[in-house]
Amino acid sequence: TSPLATLNLEGDFRANPLGALVMICGPISWGLGTVLAARMRLPRGLMVPAAEMLTGGLIMLVLGQLFGERIAEFPAWRPAAALLYLIFFPSLLGFSAHAYLVTRVRPVVANSFAYMNPIVAVSLGALLAGETFSLHGLGAMVVILGSLVLLARSRQRPVTANAAAPVSSGP
Repeated sequence: TSPLATLNLEGDFRANPLGALVMICGPISWGLGTVLAARMRLPRGLMVPAAEMLTGGLIMLVLGQLFGERIAEFPAWRPAAALLYLIFFPSLLGFSAHAYLVTRVRPVVANSFAYMNPIVAVSLGALLAGETFSLHGLGAMVVILGSLVLLARSRQRPVTANAAAPVSSGP
């Protein structure tokens, strides 16, 4: 969590205690869910990531309504295209790949994509939108990459796949 939080120190993160709490609790919850998912009986296929995304979407819809979020007008084509990209690539493909990996590799390896996402996002922003990042941000990315190297080189323990047979989602 620390390298990811380091990337946010230059923005409004330092002035928002709720943001700090979310930055700490989010990865802890994700990691806990990954460890538990590797030990639970779960349906096969895409049912798990579909349930995660539907539940998350409904929660965000309710929270948005409670906090007064409204769409005043349909966004321009670039923001709409960005939203479609985020729906299909990181969400559908990412959650599906993660659900597959959780049952086949160590949780630390299955979760390593979460550390790579900020680096990909910053790099794409620099390449496609001309965004810049500071020496501080570059240092944080080096720490993140170093962490990934250490994780990849750590000792592997045997994976205990779902102890019980997976629940079938169909006949």
